[in-house]
Amino acid sequence: MSSISQTDGIYWQNYKELPAYYAELDHGKPPIVRGYLLTADDKIRRTTIMRLMCDLSLDFPAMSKLLGIDFAQYFTHELASLADLEGDGLIAKAAQGFSVTEVGRLLIRNIAMRFDVYLPAEKERRFSKTI
Repeated sequence: MSSISQTDGIYWQNYKELPAYYAELDHGKPPIVRGYLLTADDKIRRTTIMRLMCDLSLDFPAMSKLLGIDFAQYFTHELASLADLEGDGLIAKAAQGFSVTEVGRLLIRNIAMRFDVYLPAEKERRFSKTI
């Protein structure tokens, strides 16, 4: 058993084992084992990844307006890293953004990972491995 929950700026995870979970409740405490406060950058990246995975595209002017940033400038490094995905036929670049191709839909998580600042630092992922 496990649960990860979120509010606007916080993620938290409950205890995985039922005895620990119930012990916290019995002591009048929330059964939270860890929590994370999101930075402004975390929120920008979360919204970007969510929009990409839901819309299968990113419109830079629309994202700039939504996030209150210059999207292309903010993500200069990430956008420059997409050339191989375009070469493999996973995305199609346009003047003001890009869209995910039919083939790219199968690997949408791999595409979205380009915008996740925490992944390059990880040595091994224990959950949700991709192909």
